Amino acid sequence: MTTKISPYLHMLDGRLRIKIPQVKRSPQRAVAVEQLLRGLKGVTDATANPVTGNVLVFFTPAVTHQDDIIAALQETGYLREGDYASEQNQKSLTSIVMQSAVELAIERLVLALI
Repeated sequence: MTTKISPYLHMLDGRLRIKIPQVKRSPQRAVAVEQLLRGLKGVTDATANPVTGNVLVFFTPAVTHQDDIIAALQETGYLREGDYASEQNQKSLTSIVMQSAVELAIERLVLALI
């Protein structure tokens, strides 16, 4: 069974991790996304990883909501349904979850080595 899922990888109160295909392999876009997000009201920090395409956003839930952050990314063209759908097309939910877990493990390993 294949299913189309949202581009969100993980959401907690005050923390949002999103996969943004345009950031992958583009350090310039990673910096631009970080600057955009850090300029939003309520966002306390943002880190974009050009290796994995993951963007981690910390925010104050009393000030802003993850929907506002996602809307800002969509309005600026960094998060487009078509781009995500084409990259994730025909992948099973299990495959997507496994890929995300592996990318997170690699990211943590690289950070531990630094």
